[in-house]
Amino acid sequence: MENNDIFSYIKAKEDAEKGKFEYTYLKDLSNRRFTKTKRALDLLSKIFKKRKKAEVIIIHGSKFMGSILLLNEKYNIIVLNPQLKDRIKLISNGIETMSTCKWDYELSESYKEFKLYNKENLLNAVLKEIDKYLNGKKCSLVIFGFDGLFLERAITKVAKENKIPTITIQHGLFQFVKPHINDGYFTDYFFTWGHYFKENYIKFGIQKEDKIKIIGYPFYTNNKRRFNLSKDIKVLYLGTISTNDEIRIESYKIANMINHVCQRLDIEFCYRIHPGEDLNRIKDYCTQINKFSCKNSLLQDFDAYDVIIGINSTAIVEATINNKIAVEMINKKFISNKYYEMGIAYKCECNENDLYDFFEQCKMNKIKPKINNQQYVYINENFNDDFLYEVRKVINSI
Repeated sequence: MENNDIFSYIKAKEDAEKGKFEYTYLKDLSNRRFTKTKRALDLLSKIFKKRKKAEVIIIHGSKFMGSILLLNEKYNIIVLNPQLKDRIKLISNGIETMSTCKWDYELSESYKEFKLYNKENLLNAVLKEIDKYLNGKKCSLVIFGFDGLFLERAITKVAKENKIPTITIQHGLFQFVKPHINDGYFTDYFFTWGHYFKENYIKFGIQKEDKIKIIGYPFYTNNKRRFNLSKDIKVLYLGTISTNDEIRIESYKIANMINHVCQRLDIEFCYRIHPGEDLNRIKDYCTQINKFSCKNSLLQDFDAYDVIIGINSTAIVEATINNKIAVEMINKKFISNKYYEMGIAYKCECNENDLYDFFEQCKMNKIKPKINNQQYVYINENFNDDFLYEVRKVINSI
């Protein structure tokens, strides 16, 4: 497989004028310091790792903690780039962790001149390091929570060359126009949210039917939240990540507009910080916003707020599932996930008049949460068990 084959999504992104996002985002990741704390925790994870006579599964990211812990009962698990808050839990359960800052940096350097694909030597050196790592760990399977950026595609390329199966768990929605941009296009298996996504992945040639497994929404928790909206509603804005200054500033403008509408209606407003956002930078642009959430879990914020509003966050889906009023803001500078077309969220244009009318309707208790359509987003009460079953099938088929 030629390097440009599996990295060809970059050219597609460039055609769509989105290309620089991948490079600048990766550069931003590589510039995050590999702190002494992370280094020490990675070392501790190796010391306390509980080794089993079973296959090694490498998981990129730690979002699926319940599934990771379940897999850990039988398999040797290594988690790449877990969030710092998750590392202690992983280590206490005997799970090894590894930070990939060096690979991120080298990959960003290999594409430093974005439109020039001539740094093959540096790229091949990174791929060789990844190859050495996967083979050194005797990896039997790689699972991605998202496979759209350079590092994930590099790991996928090496895994394929070593006949190591790969699985992508659906992270968000997708684009039909350019199939190879999407999660699950290059990996061997795609675990999806529901029938709607499976049918369209087949229809648009993103993945083959026998390689797609419907296992449901992976972030679901079975907490039943009651809808109890009073006239004193509270609004939560979901921050979004971008390394494009224009897009980032536009997101801040939207937050400021929502906050201004809330002030006019005497509604409490809070800006929930995306893990990739810089709070100080936000405060520079959002001087009138007084409340921010950066330490609470998503479910804690759902408990505290009634209306959850965002641009293209998958948390909009979770808001509806958790019986909250979910709103998708529409802005031409952002690619819309069009949750409103699936009945998952209300649609609201980015103007004060529309938003004012919507919040006023909420205050009068005339707006209710949307009801999730299982055809789109399947709520699987047995997600972890089904996930384990499908993973075992993949490993047993090797």
